[in-house]
Amino acid sequence: MNEIKCPNCGEVFTVNESQYSELLSQVRTAEFDKEIHARIEQALALEKQKAQNEQQQVLSQKESEIQELKATISNFESQKELIKKDTEQALSEKLINKGQLIFAYRNEKVIILSDVNSFTSYTAEHSRIFGKNKLVRTMDNINTNVKYIFENYFIGKVPNNVNGRELFKQRIITMVLDPLAQKQALEYQAKDIEISQGITKESVVVNLPVVLTDAMEIL
Repeated sequence: MNEIKCPNCGEVFTVNESQYSELLSQVRTAEFDKEIHARIEQALALEKQKAQNEQQQVLSQKESEIQELKATISNFESQKELIKKDTEQALSEKLINKGQLIFAYRNEKVIILSDVNSFTSYTAEHSRIFGKNKLVRTMDNINTNVKYIFENYFIGKVPNNVNGRELFKQRIITMVLDPLAQKQALEYQAKDIEISQGITKESVVVNLPVVLTDAMEIL
């Protein structure tokens, strides 16, 4: 005979060998079932986590492929815009070099790409600046004002000697070059300006080595 004590009430029961074996078998079966169930739950959780990880890897791979595709499309669009810009610029420069006035539509405004004239016969004496209206206007401004000063202040009034020519030089600087320099139309060095006597005693030669300033047009 075997005695079994109840874990809840503490009462002791007496059972024979057959009953004891049957109870022990039931207890073992219940614990075994519980362990099997726990293992199954653990295995299912691992498989679920594995499936989630694999799915996340697939999603990450797809996202990476999508981003690469977007980058390729963006790069293609950028290259297309650069090619378009280069083509337009090359065509514009070709037409400008032919002396044609070119307009363009930029930022909802019509602009002139280059302020040029029809002069295209460039030589060593007549360089490309003679094809730029802005620079030609500056040169005409200098020529007109120097001539005005000479005719109104010096002809028949000032001797053609070192002092007289120096006075002419200073008048050109203050009345012609400085105002243009303040407008950033040109740059010059006073020491480079030369006013000398010409072939005859009454003639004067004016040498004005200035650097004309052009506008930004090409990027």
